[in-house]
Amino acid sequence: MIAESFLAELAKNRAKISEILPINRRSMDGLQKPQGINDRRHFLLLLTFTCFNSRWFDPEAAASLRLLWRSLPDAYLTYQEMQETFRMQLQASELENFFEFYQEIVQENCHVMKPRRLMDLCRGTIRKELDANKLYLPNAIEELMVPRRMKRFLNLSDLYEPFCLSENESDDETQSEADEDLNIKIFV
Repeated sequence: MIAESFLAELAKNRAKISEILPINRRSMDGLQKPQGINDRRHFLLLLTFTCFNSRWFDPEAAASLRLLWRSLPDAYLTYQEMQETFRMQLQASELENFFEFYQEIVQENCHVMKPRRLMDLCRGTIRKELDANKLYLPNAIEELMVPRRMKRFLNLSDLYEPFCLSENESDDETQSEADEDLNIKIFV
């Protein structure tokens, strides 16, 4: 999957993290990976912090971060992880602002580490399997025999709308036979 390979490539260059992530007006002296946080989560914390830091001059940073988190199977970051990572660099009010920014991005309550919702994991698994079978996104999703709303969900196009699909729901297009046979009800 593209997000997974992007993260893997950047994680390989972890020693050059200061070159990869432009952190503005913040001293990162003494920033170390806290014990108990693996390299991947630490990288996601740094990447999220970079987007938080650049939100004023790069309006696309938040949208990019939202897309990234929608495509990853990782549990959401918690306040405790943020606090352990940035306690020497951020004051309490800045840490609160950072956490609020992150919760707004992922649209979840992240005070406790918990697994991702089943529908998020399913979306990631379907996208990963399509990619593994060299059925490239988004074209492969468009060819699936599923309702248009499900295609938007799989294509990460549902960033600002809750996902709800039921057999009685009207889709502006004529329903295909696959749509008529589908009896799914999922609520966010």
